[in-house]
Amino acid sequence: MPKPPKRKSPPAATADAVAPPVVTFVPAGPENESEESALKRWEEFYTYSSDSFQRVHDHWSSIEEKASKYLQILGLFIGGGALALGEVGKVAASATDRLHWAFLAFYATTALTAVGAFSCFLWILKLHSNASPPTRPEMVEFFQKNRYLDILLGLGRETLAAANTARIKNQSNVKIVGAGYVLMWLSAVSLLLASATAAAEQLGVSLSTLKRRRKAGSESLLAQA
Repeated sequence: MPKPPKRKSPPAATADAVAPPVVTFVPAGPENESEESALKRWEEFYTYSSDSFQRVHDHWSSIEEKASKYLQILGLFIGGGALALGEVGKVAASATDRLHWAFLAFYATTALTAVGAFSCFLWILKLHSNASPPTRPEMVEFFQKNRYLDILLGLGRETLAAANTARIKNQSNVKIVGAGYVLMWLSAVSLLLASATAAAEQLGVSLSTLKRRRKAGSESLLAQA
């Protein structure tokens, strides 16, 4: 009994067909695979590629939302630090003891970490070109001159490649947002320490003034006696 002929691979796209660089031809599937089965297989591949890109795109959007939220919180810290700028100038001009220098050191740390965090978040929110599925004008001709299976394969491959490129950028953006988050909280802690140091300095001045007044009162009573 003669053996059934083997199914040949579909021919490559013609030279005049305009296609994305990744499109060559649809690879041959399992032997004796029906056209309907091959069509379903590549439709599933294109759906998988599109879903992969959508997940990466949603992740990109969530990173931008976090950066925007953290930037708003950081603005409160920067505003609080700016209000004390006048006092900082006075302390810097007349720094004499350790509390003064500690206050200046904490305030400088607050400023530096706030600037670092601001730069990280602003970098994320800055307009960057991101990978995307093919949208070139030549795609019209590509659809006209290629078979449906070739179109599914070409679009699926480019969409999956765009998803992989965007995923790599997302990983980098996650690290940048993480660094900004750490710097933001370091700025908050430094601002609290600067405030505590200033409060301690004011308390020390008040106690010293109170002691001098008590001493002066005691001396006055002794003189009257």
